[in-house]
Parts: sequence; structure tokens; C-alpha cells
Amino acid sequence: MIVPDEAELDAVAGTVALWPHDADGECISEIGWMVLPEYQGRGLAKLGVRTLLERAASTAGGG
Repeated sequence: MIVPDEAELDAVAGTVALWPHDADGECISEIGWMVLPEYQGRGLAKLGVRTLLERAASTAGGG
């Protein structure tokens, strides 16, 4: 979930998701996001994607 203000955890602006799947016998990962119209244009998707990729990189290979 994209939460624009940590002081208001009930206000969700959208989502970012990372999921693995099989493509022609190869396991690949895809990322997608959605930001509600009233929160668009604030850089929240960019921040959400960056945060998710950083978390994924920090856990890759058990690290």
C-alpha cells in the first residue's frame, strides 16, 4: 500500500506490487502500481516503486 502520510495510516493512496511468474520457461518478476486520482502527480508511485525495489534487493538471496 502507498501511504502518503505516516501520521494517517488509514489514508491509502494506492498500491505497488511485485510478482514472479513463468514466461516461456523462465521465472521473471513484474512490477505494477496504481495511484488513486486524488493522489496522482505527487511522486507517490515513484517513491513506492523505489521503496519496493530497495526492499526486494535487500532480501534477494537471503540478504
